[in-house]
Amino acid sequence: MSRRVPADNASEHAAAIQKGLADLKESYVAQTCADNVAAAVPEGATPSEAFDALSPVEQSAASLGVHPDSWKPIGFMNASHYDTLLKSNALDDTLARRIEAYRNVATSSE
Repeated sequence: MSRRVPADNASEHAAAIQKGLADLKESYVAQTCADNVAAAVPEGATPSEAFDALSPVEQSAASLGVHPDSWKPIGFMNASHYDTLLKSNALDDTLARRIEAYRNVATSSE
Protein backbone atom coordinates (compact mmCIF):
# COMPACT_ATOMS: atom_id res chain seq x y z
CA MET A 1 0.00 0.00 0.00
CA SER A 2 1.36 3.40 -0.89
CA ARG A 3 1.02 6.55 1.09
CA ARG A 4 1.26 10.08 -0.24
CA VAL A 5 3.49 12.44 1.63
CA PRO A 6 2.03 15.94 1.87
CA ALA A 7 4.10 18.61 0.20
CA ASP A 8 5.70 20.84 2.82
CA ASN A 9 5.99 23.70 0.33
CA ALA A 10 2.22 24.05 0.10
CA SER A 11 1.69 24.17 3.85
CA GLU A 12 4.58 26.62 4.32
CA HIS A 13 3.19 28.84 1.56
CA ALA A 14 -0.31 28.72 3.08
CA ALA A 15 1.07 29.58 6.53
CA ALA A 16 2.97 32.54 5.07
CA ILE A 17 -0.15 33.82 3.33
CA GLN A 18 -2.24 33.41 6.49
CA LYS A 19 0.37 35.29 8.53
CA GLY A 20 0.43 38.09 5.95
CA LEU A 21 -3.35 38.34 6.02
CA ALA A 22 -3.39 38.40 9.82
CA ASP A 23 -0.78 41.19 9.81
CA LEU A 24 -2.82 43.21 7.31
CA LYS A 25 -5.99 42.74 9.35
CA GLU A 26 -4.20 43.79 12.53
CA SER A 27 -2.83 46.96 10.93
CA TYR A 28 -6.26 47.77 9.45
CA VAL A 29 -7.97 47.39 12.83
CA ALA A 30 -5.35 49.58 14.49
CA GLN A 31 -5.71 52.28 11.82
CA THR A 32 -9.51 52.20 11.94
CA CYS A 33 -9.45 52.47 15.72
CA ALA A 34 -7.09 55.44 15.52
CA ASP A 35 -9.32 57.11 12.90
CA ASN A 36 -12.41 56.61 15.07
CA VAL A 37 -10.70 58.11 18.10
CA ALA A 38 -9.46 61.06 16.05
CA ALA A 39 -12.97 61.68 14.70
CA ALA A 40 -14.55 61.47 18.15
CA VAL A 41 -12.19 63.94 19.85
CA PRO A 42 -13.09 67.63 19.40
CA GLU A 43 -10.48 69.77 17.69
CA GLY A 44 -8.01 71.28 20.16
CA ALA A 45 -8.75 68.75 22.91
CA THR A 46 -6.39 65.96 23.80
CA PRO A 47 -7.86 62.45 23.85
CA SER A 48 -7.27 62.01 27.57
CA GLU A 49 -9.12 65.24 28.42
CA ALA A 50 -12.08 64.26 26.28
CA PHE A 51 -12.08 60.72 27.68
CA ASP A 52 -11.87 61.92 31.29
CA ALA A 53 -14.86 64.22 30.71
CA LEU A 54 -17.09 61.23 29.87
CA SER A 55 -19.27 59.36 32.33
CA PRO A 56 -18.22 55.78 33.22
CA VAL A 57 -20.84 54.34 30.85
CA GLU A 58 -19.67 56.62 28.04
CA GLN A 59 -16.05 55.68 28.76
CA SER A 60 -16.83 51.98 28.41
CA ALA A 61 -18.65 52.64 25.13
CA ALA A 62 -15.80 54.83 23.89
CA SER A 63 -13.24 52.15 24.62
CA LEU A 64 -14.96 49.86 22.10
CA GLY A 65 -13.17 51.78 19.35
CA VAL A 66 -16.30 52.29 17.25
CA HIS A 67 -17.53 55.69 16.10
CA PRO A 68 -20.99 56.43 17.58
CA ASP A 69 -22.54 57.13 14.18
CA SER A 70 -21.74 53.63 12.99
CA TRP A 71 -24.30 52.19 15.46
CA LYS A 72 -27.20 54.43 14.40
CA PRO A 73 -28.85 52.59 11.50
CA ILE A 74 -30.39 49.79 13.59
CA GLY A 75 -34.05 50.64 12.98
CA PHE A 76 -34.42 47.60 10.74
CA MET A 77 -33.21 45.43 13.62
CA ASN A 78 -35.71 46.97 16.03
CA ALA A 79 -38.58 46.47 13.57
CA SER A 80 -37.60 42.86 12.97
CA HIS A 81 -37.33 42.16 16.69
CA TYR A 82 -40.73 43.75 17.28
CA ASP A 83 -42.31 41.63 14.52
CA THR A 84 -40.75 38.50 16.02
CA LEU A 85 -42.16 39.37 19.45
CA LEU A 86 -45.62 39.93 17.95
CA LYS A 87 -45.57 36.63 16.02
CA SER A 88 -44.50 34.67 19.09
CA ASN A 89 -47.17 36.43 21.18
CA ALA A 90 -44.51 37.56 23.66
CA LEU A 91 -45.92 41.08 24.12
CA ASP A 92 -48.72 42.11 26.42
CA ASP A 93 -51.81 43.29 24.48
CA THR A 94 -51.69 46.72 26.12
CA LEU A 95 -48.02 47.19 25.29
CA ALA A 96 -48.55 46.08 21.69
CA ARG A 97 -51.44 48.55 21.29
CA ARG A 98 -49.32 51.37 22.73
CA ILE A 99 -46.42 50.57 20.43
CA GLU A 100 -48.71 50.50 17.40
CA ALA A 101 -50.26 53.82 18.43
CA TYR A 102 -46.79 55.34 18.81
CA ARG A 103 -45.73 53.91 15.46
CA ASN A 104 -48.77 55.46 13.74
CA VAL A 105 -48.21 58.86 15.33
CA ALA A 106 -44.46 58.78 14.61
CA THR A 107 -44.90 57.88 10.94
CA SER A 108 -47.61 60.48 10.39
CA SER A 109 -45.50 63.28 11.92
CA GLU A 110 -42.52 62.58 9.63
